[in-house]
Amino acid sequence: MTIRTLAVLVFMALSGWIAQGQNSLQRSGAYSAGPVELRPRALARPAPAPVRAQQKPTEKWQDVDEALSEIFYDGQSYSHARLIKVGQVNGLVRLPNGGLVSIPLRDLPEPHRSKYFDPETESAFKAKSQKDPNSDIRKQLIRERLEWIKGQNPFRVIDGKLFDFTEMINDIGPGGIDPSDYYFKRFYFSGTVFQVAPDGLLVDVSTSRYDVDLIFVRNASSQDHVIDGSRVRGIAMRTGRYQYVSVRGATKTIPLMDAGMVFNPQNEKFTTGQRLTRIGMKDFTVENNSPKLWLGN
Repeated sequence: MTIRTLAVLVFMALSGWIAQGQNSLQRSGAYSAGPVELRPRALARPAPAPVRAQQKPTEKWQDVDEALSEIFYDGQSYSHARLIKVGQVNGLVRLPNGGLVSIPLRDLPEPHRSKYFDPETESAFKAKSQKDPNSDIRKQLIRERLEWIKGQNPFRVIDGKLFDFTEMINDIGPGGIDPSDYYFKRFYFSGTVFQVAPDGLLVDVSTSRYDVDLIFVRNASSQDHVIDGSRVRGIAMRTGRYQYVSVRGATKTIPLMDAGMVFNPQNEKFTTGQRLTRIGMKDFTVENNSPKLWLGN
């Protein structure tokens, strides 16, 4: 055997061994004879930005200390209350008995109302708090307002008919300021008790201290505990004329207004009623003898 023949045999043996090794790699998946697809490395996704909870508007309070000439709260009049804080919408008032109550700036007596109440600021603050219909602030405002309105007995029976004064009471507000709507003023009285009569109150509603303009009010809620000279105000409907005899023996005829009796579903039943709105009286249906509060929305 020549050296050339030996070299050929060695080369053939080495080639077979290499081919056998490639087949083993292919079967194990560690090697592919085909083209290799190069894929770019997946870039790591940035972490999502933290979601900030929606900021609920809170009032910025300013400390003040001002005496209020007269303030109405929860149906009572206070003449020695003090305004101790004001925000964008509400004021914090200290009552003579030491209690603290929150009263809308729009319901403050003059000159404090003109000094602190700004309609644009109030609208902007309320719009911000009411964007989210599920916001706690909006729910609380509505709940407090409805509870206060219920306490004012908005459903009254006058001359055998059921009337709903909810929207008017909402317009007046907890501060007891006269209605802002001109139409509502026809169903509202404010003045000084001229005389307490067995069947009602003679009330002087004149705006001048030198004049006397009397009306007679029946079924006023304050009728049983006021005295001559007391300040009174409230909702009432004109129902006719009233005659009385003056101290000089003259017969006087004046407007008669009726504040109505509070609706009692246990003693009275109604299927319809009339609702006072800014554009007049509207008929409404009473379901199951249980009228619902209506705020004009």
